[in-house]
Amino acid sequence: MEKKGDRSNFLNPLYPRSSTPGSKDPSGSVDPGVGPRECVSGRAATKKESIIPFPCFFPIKIIGKNTNEFQNDVTNIIFSHFPGVPEPELRCKQSNKSNYIAITATVYVHDQKALDSLYQELNKHPEMKMVL
Repeated sequence: MEKKGDRSNFLNPLYPRSSTPGSKDPSGSVDPGVGPRECVSGRAATKKESIIPFPCFFPIKIIGKNTNEFQNDVTNIIFSHFPGVPEPELRCKQSNKSNYIAITATVYVHDQKALDSLYQELNKHPEMKMVL
């Protein structure tokens, strides 16, 4: 019988749980039960290692105020970082009350540094609400 709040059956691929926290696995090491331990390749993930297999197509969702200036600025920022993005790879959708706009851009990213640079510049915009 499960106790209230017991999440032992919760499955998350980034936090695989083969045992209970604090128990020993067959190799004799103690399972801390927290944090990402393995990436898709089966190797332990480190801070310098990305779980995203570069190069790849990467969708970025940008949410901000629904103004022409914001849309133009975001488009210019994306094209300055990824000049080869074709027009159909940018999609826009307004919120129900048309106060905000969600722009989805799918870009071909070669490395984590290029992706981080884009995120940092987008987040500097004063009308930016969220970048996913």
